[in-house]
Amino acid sequence: MPTKPQVPEDTRRLLVEAQVLVEAKDYQGAIDRYTQAEVEAPWFAQLQYYRAMLLSSLEKHDDAIDEKQAYLSLAPDAQDARVSRIRFTSGNSRRNALRPHILKHAIQTP
Repeated sequence: MPTKPQVPEDTRRLLVEAQVLVEAKDYQGAIDRYTQAEVEAPWFAQLQYYRAMLLSSLEKHDDAIDEKQAYLSLAPDAQDARVSRIRFTSGNSRRNALRPHILKHAIQTP
């Protein structure tokens, strides 16, 4: 498996800024920092994961699900991938009706 590059220093700075904003409950500001960080490190799957969690906190569930799908696309073998698939598909029944293939894949994933 190819090794992913190290996270650039500018991306690390944005991650710290995002964490400070999360602690201040400025979730949109944190989302913006994670989005900026993605420009520097588009392969860094955790950025989508963090955005998904924050979008869910802002009750932007459709956007959160899209971010979670991006995360799972970049990190299909992540330790939490199976649980993440089940959580985000079971958490939003309206979107479940539109995305039954996600739940099927989650159940089939070892």
